[in-house]
Amino acid sequence: MYRNFNIFSWPENDPSISTEIDLEFLARDAIAVNIGAASDTLLEALTGWRSLRRVNVLPDAQLGDSGLARLSDLPSLMELNLNFCHDVSIAGLAELRRCKHLRKLDLTACYHFGDDSLKAVGDFRDLHVLSVHCLDLISDQGFSWLVRLPFLGALDIRGCTGITDAAITEIAKCSSLSTLCLPEIATITDDALLLLAVETVMLRNLSLSSMGYITDKGLEYLARSQLEHLVLFDCKNISDQGVYALSHVRSLRVLELHYMSISLRTIEHLKHNNPDLEIVHIPKTAHSPPGGH
Repeated sequence: MYRNFNIFSWPENDPSISTEIDLEFLARDAIAVNIGAASDTLLEALTGWRSLRRVNVLPDAQLGDSGLARLSDLPSLMELNLNFCHDVSIAGLAELRRCKHLRKLDLTACYHFGDDSLKAVGDFRDLHVLSVHCLDLISDQGFSWLVRLPFLGALDIRGCTGITDAAITEIAKCSSLSTLCLPEIATITDDALLLLAVETVMLRNLSLSSMGYITDKGLEYLARSQLEHLVLFDCKNISDQGVYALSHVRSLRVLELHYMSISLRTIEHLKHNNPDLEIVHIPKTAHSPPGGH
């Protein structure tokens, strides 16, 4: 029995596609669908897929507010990916309040969304995972709405270039936060890492990429944390001194050093002090790629 479906076209969009599809048969066990053509006919049909848990709306699917309202009627929907959905407004996003089991929401590259989008998301009280990757209209104030999400455990704010340490002050209030991605944000400083180390007691996974204001002092602050997995990608102002300080993080199990100029001596010191630590080291070279991953 197939339980995952890809729908890239539909008769309403392409008359050459046959309409002889037994939707009732598909609906019995389908748990995931990738939508490449968000026609009204298709979305109307999907409302009958009672076991559907995961919907991935592909770029150029032309999903609008009315379509999102239909998806909000799915009783078992837990994961929704709206990457590049430029036709959805804040009013459409607010419809997702009706998804009583929504756990994961991806708004990557919905460029027109700003602080109002996080205000709407603040009503999704059962949300566990949120990505607002590349939403550079979001300001520090927007993140104040996330404190209303008691179960938020993973947050990806890569590419949110309009924020500062003040945003981290708000994010640190999310008591369940265990995973945070902060790449490509040049205005975040060492003070933000101190706040994360002290205030976010559940934080276990942290990713920092191409952050020019983070220095060795910031990693010395992280030595107070309970991190288990740390990713450093092309952070040019971090040297052996800062990475050396991570030997004090006894909980650390994975350290990724991508395009970082760290000596073998420092890496050996870390392994000696923490034999359980796995280190992935890709040295910085003349051919190192620009930007984060």
